[in-house]
Amino acid sequence: MSDVPPAFVRHYRFRIPLRPAAVLRYYLDFLLVPHSRAELARAALARAIKALPRLAALALGARQAERPDPDHSALPNTAASHAGLATTGLSAISLGDYRDSGRGKEIAFLFAPEQARPSVIAKTTPVPQQQSRLQHERDSLLGLRASLDDDLCATLPVPLAVFDSPQGLTCCESHLPGRAIYVEMRGSWRPERLVERHFGLAHGWLAQFQKATIADPAATGLGEAMRELLEQGGLPEAGQALLTERIALVASLAEQALPSVAIHGDFWARNILIEDSRIAVFDWELFQRQGLPLTDPIHFAISYGLSYPWRLGRWVDRAEAFRRSFDPAGPLRPVIERHLRGHCRAMGLDPRWIDPAITSYLAERVLEEAAAGEQPRRGDWRRIFASYAEMGQCACFGC
Repeated sequence: MSDVPPAFVRHYRFRIPLRPAAVLRYYLDFLLVPHSRAELARAALARAIKALPRLAALALGARQAERPDPDHSALPNTAASHAGLATTGLSAISLGDYRDSGRGKEIAFLFAPEQARPSVIAKTTPVPQQQSRLQHERDSLLGLRASLDDDLCATLPVPLAVFDSPQGLTCCESHLPGRAIYVEMRGSWRPERLVERHFGLAHGWLAQFQKATIADPAATGLGEAMRELLEQGGLPEAGQALLTERIALVASLAEQALPSVAIHGDFWARNILIEDSRIAVFDWELFQRQGLPLTDPIHFAISYGLSYPWRLGRWVDRAEAFRRSFDPAGPLRPVIERHLRGHCRAMGLDPRWIDPAITSYLAERVLEEAAAGEQPRRGDWRRIFASYAEMGQCACFGC
């Protein structure tokens, strides 16, 4: 027990206070994502003894947290003050960014005294591009909350304050109840039992949100990325044939007007919270006022498959994870197909749009990856696209 400090521990990118005990319990129940079978077992043990924070931290394998600099330690109090939260007795869990992300973003979960869940979420970054995204998120949420009904507004965070700090621009929002789909999926010993519920809640919310933000028909834009990728060349024969076929399919559907809807922009399992039958959605930095109705559903389906624990508690190669997601004999394929087709019915879309929309989505990711240059996992999307092309008709949903 002497290895565990009396004040703070660090686990992955999180810095967690051991007092009050409710803060560590919140981390164990709502934020912790195991990365192996051993960590799944350690997490289960930590949750079983979470009433004893030091022992739970030891069981988890948490290590002593370094002492923060004064500016860093002052940020939670400053954020709480701007958000209208009392600073006396305040506790905070801090989440640092990935070292190679270039975003420099930090997130703080602020706990008022005697509270088992955070009251405020504060996001901070010194990077100008990321600061613009935080401002965009605030403005987007204000606009959405002014135009949506009460039921949908209850699923969105409330922007509370934006201010400059020594660490950069800080944006404060209200906390939303629930556990992220990603946390629930990755932390489960039987993740296959959760898939139908996850897709049902996510797609149910999307249909409600899109119907509330539907606007005049928009140009599809689906062919642009596919044509650009085809013109760049360097693709295997199966990839070229796929792009040619899907571009022709888009042309054949051109007379069908697609509605324009609001797009979350990063609608994936980590940004979606569920509690019983309720859902909440956060991280609106990439929000678009106008977009295509299949963009968010496809992003959710593909990202879910890439995050799914195909080997209990462990990761598999991303191209292999994608292939398993689309394998007709796998556990995800029928659910993905059912919900994509169901979304088309809900929005009055021809299901033949699904396959060119998926191809366009993948083409966009390949182009973005190539434009980014040297990045971690470079080449993943090109390999995923090649895998999709090789699967042929068995990967089709809308035919």
